[in-house]
Amino acid sequence: MSVVAYSYNKKLKDKSQAYEPKGIVLILEIYVCAIENMVVEILGKKYKKPISIYCLFLFTYIMVGNGLEILGFTNQISSYTVILSMGLVAFFGIYYFGFKYQKLAFFKRYYVNPLEVFSQFVPLISMTFRLWGNTIGGTIIISLLYQFTGFLWSHVPILGPFNILAMLVCPWVTIYFDLFDNVIQAYIFTILTLIYWQVAMIEESSNKDTTKTYNRKTYILNKEKQLAKNKLLRI
Repeated sequence: MSVVAYSYNKKLKDKSQAYEPKGIVLILEIYVCAIENMVVEILGKKYKKPISIYCLFLFTYIMVGNGLEILGFTNQISSYTVILSMGLVAFFGIYYFGFKYQKLAFFKRYYVNPLEVFSQFVPLISMTFRLWGNTIGGTIIISLLYQFTGFLWSHVPILGPFNILAMLVCPWVTIYFDLFDNVIQAYIFTILTLIYWQVAMIEESSNKDTTKTYNRKTYILNKEKQLAKNKLLRI
């Protein structure tokens, strides 16, 4: 990741402003701009640079970490402690943005409803176990598929113990879980982090001019439903 980032930065510095990016530079520029646009859309232009850097690292780390399994390396995302460390950043970020924008009013819900003390850990548990469960689930499915195809092929006479059936079926399943589903999970974890931070900026209050009440739980639920409709969130 560091080598790619350094190479991308060096190529941009060596080019003039009129340079039209091509090849890998164009792909990386589209990728970086997509992350920046996502941050601006949710948190605003104020946080474009600082938060975009973290989200770019977060998205890439999850995507590359899961993708390395195709090359035979250990998938670090399969370790819950790694996912928990990323979840803790999102968790403490909620209190940072909440206190910054709402001051002491952010903690009002704790003495109004003491049960909120326990519900504050819901984002941390939900985010981390969702990513960890999907990662472990994909690994288990692929492992079972290899065993199942091996069992079937062992009962085929004459052809021998070489599992040709696994060679025909398993690579496509591996590509789905380690590449396509991997990108989806990286996107979900990143965007949920931004959504929780955005919610912390919004003061829980009722608008006197309307009968509509806005609260953080309803907002998060609506966002997750929207992702589910787009088939990007698997619950």
